[in-house]
Amino acid sequence: MDQIRRQLVNDATDAFIASIDCSKICDLASTFHPQGKPCRVFCEPKKGSYNICFFIVFLSDEGDTNEKWVIRIPLTPRLAFPEEKMRSEIATMKYITSKTSIPIPQLHGYGFSQTHPSGLTFMLISYIPGDRLSDHNLPTLNPPLLSHLHTQLADIFIQLRHCEFPHIGSLTLDPIDDRTPIFVHNRALSIDINDHELEGLSPTSIIGPSKIYRTAIDYIYAQTQLLFNQFDKQQNSVYSEADARYHLYGLHQFRSILMGWLRREYNEGPFILMHGDFRTANILVDQNLNITGVLDWEWSRTVPVQMFLPPTWLRGGDIRDLLSFRGLGYGSYLAGFRDVVKAKEKEMHCQGSGGEEKIPLSKLWDGIYILSNFLIGQALLRLDVAGDVYWDALDRRYFGNDAAARVELFYEVLATSNQKRVIARKLQELEMYNAELKERGLEEDKPLEPLRGLPADKVQELAEHLRNFNNREEARRHEFCSWAWFRSRVGLDWRHVI
Repeated sequence: MDQIRRQLVNDATDAFIASIDCSKICDLASTFHPQGKPCRVFCEPKKGSYNICFFIVFLSDEGDTNEKWVIRIPLTPRLAFPEEKMRSEIATMKYITSKTSIPIPQLHGYGFSQTHPSGLTFMLISYIPGDRLSDHNLPTLNPPLLSHLHTQLADIFIQLRHCEFPHIGSLTLDPIDDRTPIFVHNRALSIDINDHELEGLSPTSIIGPSKIYRTAIDYIYAQTQLLFNQFDKQQNSVYSEADARYHLYGLHQFRSILMGWLRREYNEGPFILMHGDFRTANILVDQNLNITGVLDWEWSRTVPVQMFLPPTWLRGGDIRDLLSFRGLGYGSYLAGFRDVVKAKEKEMHCQGSGGEEKIPLSKLWDGIYILSNFLIGQALLRLDVAGDVYWDALDRRYFGNDAAARVELFYEVLATSNQKRVIARKLQELEMYNAELKERGLEEDKPLEPLRGLPADKVQELAEHLRNFNNREEARRHEFCSWAWFRSRVGLDWRHVI
């Protein structure tokens, strides 16, 4: 999202929060309590990316009870489709509760602004005590504790893997009887679609509210259409003429890679229910690192097999960390997690709790350690990093080191006259955008500088990491994306340090 739009959304969000009558929060909760008990707010509200949460405890004649709820109110200025988003989340929570043993908050009630007397859209859920997993430093956990965490994560992914559907989309509520989750003609609503709509990019023209997909290739093509649409309509999608040429070239090449990456045998399914924002901040744990709750199911949707992936944070960090030197060796973590999944599946099968026979998740993840394939799937789940994934992890691997020459050839020979006009228009839009930034007292956007080299201690650290591999086949298994990347970033040839 550009700076101007972000500032407007943030200002509107602050005004929305200020408009909430906190004195009425407890009255709202009491109307949903079976005994109509009074309550009080027991801690400060917490604001997330898309919701603000109020924490209440119900009272008895003797004082506080052990009954605590959370009133979760969507931040409507940050949501392009607030009711669609919450209807999907409620339906998903009902489905997860009925079909799995994944720990999630109990749903006590909800309302929508157009029909509830409060004028608010809200959800009431049980309060789950514990710390967020993001409060723990995963790289410093002792091995037994980390193993315990991974076993629980494996159980969650295995259970979700058994939640298969005939097409790609989202669960939602029946508009007539909202007690029943249904799965008919509701698009796979995502953070990307939401944010693109807030920016005025009209993603609904590509993936409409009732648009579902019955093949992976059609859905993946639509995802790339969102990227092209963003390039075309976002006023700050480029930084310069050179950047515009690279950007357009990268979009075409990324799409061409996807056609070879997609596995035909999974084109028509299975399509698996996936948490849409499975970050450490949305996982609650107790002091022994037992997972006590998985929160925020609002962006959940069914996805193709190749997009049903382990998280990018198994050893801490995020996907952008995998696009730096920190990504070296992450394939080993993915392979290790797949082994944990396989062991858990074997245990569940022996206990007779595996559900109906399906292709085991460990089988679907056979090649999960090939990090370039993993990153392609992650880029489709998070379109905001697709460009970074392409240029930092895929371009050299697939097309070699002559990027400048390839981009020049594409622009001079292959680009259409219309594409060249689009680039010229993008530069005019950039000039107007920068002028508006200046009027508002904001600095111009600056592209992130590529990592040109590493401090000496990091070079030594990576060299030592490579020496620890038993052989070159092991090194290939744990590659980042290409050893050309390693040479270009670190200035060493991997053959000299193994």
